[in-house]
Amino acid sequence: PPQTPQDTNAQQVITEAAKQADIRKQVTPGLLRDVFVVRSVKGGMKLEDALEKIGLSKNSYDYARKRYGLLVRGAL
Repeated sequence: PPQTPQDTNAQQVITEAAKQADIRKQVTPGLLRDVFVVRSVKGGMKLEDALEKIGLSKNSYDYARKRYGLLVRGAL
């Protein structure tokens, strides 16, 4: 999907914050979302609760369970 002005602005803010923190790898909104979900689930949060917190629609939960299930293997 094409980027919206909000997407571009969010990426600029994240890029600048990463630069100030001296993070040399690319940081994206998607990466931050993935890290949040994985850490939340590994910390004891139910996957569905983490998906709700990131605003994922319920009709995307099956795909997300597969995606994040690989990342948090053993925590689910």
